[in-house]
Amino acid sequence: MTIPQIRQTRQSDSKANRSIEQAAVYSERPLIFRAQTASASVPQILYVSNRGVDGNGFNLSYKVHEEGEDIAAHHRQLEVALGRPLSLVRQVHSSRVVDLDAYLANAVQGSDSHSPLTPSQLRTALVPLATREADAQVTTRTDIALGVYTADCTPVLLVDAVHGVYGVAHAGRKGVENGVVPETVAVMESKGAELTDVEVWLGPNICGNCYETGDVVAQEFAHKNAELLEKVARRGAGFPAEPDAFVTHTRFGGEGIDMRAALKAQLAAMGMNHQQVHDEDSCVDAQTHRELDQASSTEAQAPNNSMCTLENPLLYSYREWTLTHRPGSNGRFISVLMP
Repeated sequence: MTIPQIRQTRQSDSKANRSIEQAAVYSERPLIFRAQTASASVPQILYVSNRGVDGNGFNLSYKVHEEGEDIAAHHRQLEVALGRPLSLVRQVHSSRVVDLDAYLANAVQGSDSHSPLTPSQLRTALVPLATREADAQVTTRTDIALGVYTADCTPVLLVDAVHGVYGVAHAGRKGVENGVVPETVAVMESKGAELTDVEVWLGPNICGNCYETGDVVAQEFAHKNAELLEKVARRGAGFPAEPDAFVTHTRFGGEGIDMRAALKAQLAAMGMNHQQVHDEDSCVDAQTHRELDQASSTEAQAPNNSMCTLENPLLYSYREWTLTHRPGSNGRFISVLMP
């Protein structure tokens, strides 16, 4: 499916009578970053964000200080662009996984994972799911877009294209410690996925060079994951087994954590090889530079690492908000898996 380009619409003199509410909605636009995927059999993976280089952000979360009507409008715009309903949960840094097929079977009488449902039926059924506390979703359906909110945590998108099983997970520091990704894979396997056929995309997150936590938090994280490193070393996965393998010295001068390294080690400990895990993306980098080249704002500086939410001014970053409190910078973007 080709996703239509959503272009920014600016007010002109001829549209001066347009309501303030309409202007607020249509002066904003989502930026849809397409992840680099290996083959046509892999579903589309998208990162939808715009933290407002030009002053018009596209926040997608009700959790931050935005008007609910605006966020609802952003969700409607996104679903139009995706061409299918978007499934979301209320993320709480847990290891809870929603089996979306089972959920829909309970929500829509007489349906199962193979039942054709109209977009209207799906949207109606998915409304209460958005309030359920969980941090991952798994499905075999191909008529829904799976979404995960982030703004520094890692969106993890999992695909077994061979057996038609798909999952997404929200993996912050607590989520990694709680094992949300292994739990997601376990649910996928219960639905027919094979570990050797699962491919994983690690979406944009705050990088180890920027995620300063202080030495106490960093060392506690390393201590909690010491057993994980030993397991990786025993498997011969080639990951360093030193106790401080995940600890970084950030560009701000203090100690931090490399969450991508931690997730890659966790996946390796489960038995995945490095070819199954994708953590770099030249497509995101190229689109970021194109967008910033076209931006007129002096803040539009090209990042060293386009996959880092703090460095990339197009991606929402909670850490950026806490550091600058720049108007419009507080928000969340959504990573989308489209089976």
